[in-house]
Amino acid sequence: MQVPGIAPGAWQAGGFFVAGIGKADITPPPGLPLFGYARARTGNAAGVRTRLYARALYLEDARG
Repeated sequence: MQVPGIAPGAWQAGGFFVAGIGKADITPPPGLPLFGYARARTGNAAGVRTRLYARALYLEDARG
């Protein structure tokens, strides 16, 4: 991904600091088997109670 206003590779020579964040929804879709609940439940997942997200933070200076 290119950082707006900074040419690719220019930040390494100029001593820039690069930071980025990301967030992705990784909630499984309804209908998947409920692993770990074999004795308590016999069906598949019927819906979603709470969304599941993965988050990432990226930091890099000119030294890597």
